[in-house]
Amino acid sequence: MTLKVRNLQVRRGGFTLAVEQWEATAGEFQALLGANGAGKSSFFAALAGDIACQGDICLQGRPMQHWPAALRARNIGVLPQQSQMPFAFSAQEVVALGLTPLSVSWREGQRLVRRSMARSDCDHLAQRSYLDLSGGERQRVNLARVLLQLSQAQAPPVLLLDEPTSAQDLGHQHAMLQMLRDQAASEGYAVVAVLHDLNHALRYADRCALIADGRLVAQGLPQAVLDADCVEQFWGYRPRCVELAGEPALL
Repeated sequence: MTLKVRNLQVRRGGFTLAVEQWEATAGEFQALLGANGAGKSSFFAALAGDIACQGDICLQGRPMQHWPAALRARNIGVLPQQSQMPFAFSAQEVVALGLTPLSVSWREGQRLVRRSMARSDCDHLAQRSYLDLSGGERQRVNLARVLLQLSQAQAPPVLLLDEPTSAQDLGHQHAMLQMLRDQAASEGYAVVAVLHDLNHALRYADRCALIADGRLVAQGLPQAVLDADCVEQFWGYRPRCVELAGEPALL
């Protein structure tokens, strides 16, 4: 197992998140699901190390707090919903910030920057000012930065993404999710993404984890978790479960 949680508790204001057991596995794309206010953001923040929590979070069998910062940065990457960059860096310079925890020559670093930008479909933006980019373009640039950061992982790395397609157009949504699924399948990444589009979870995720009222209430294969009864119970809408072009879908 790559990332494992045991007896996690997070208290934020009057809200409490409690997760007894959860794990993300190398080679797997896992979707974190739940209605607004369910606790997804608190869980994501705890995994990312952004908020104080009780319990155990282990990366590759080692408690997260025991990882030196630079080594942890090579093995777990985080893409939040928004990344602030108030400087007029070029897109390529923003991506190159992902080189910070790495030990590479200038030439190798530039090769890795280009590779990461190509994977995230933002290589054509390399010389554009980051401040002039659209929200979707910035999202892809920051994804390239995080992919670069993980390029020297010692073991299958963990990639945490909070609504990574929220600013993408339809084509880029599917291209990005397919790329992330490929990173898991071909390079062994443990990809964990907060998603709101349940059809995206059905199509691209290997597993789903459903959070409701601060509890982890379901885990498993997407079609098992996202049946009509579950969607109605936790989202207040009863969908039709159909197949479109041989793939499951909710209408």
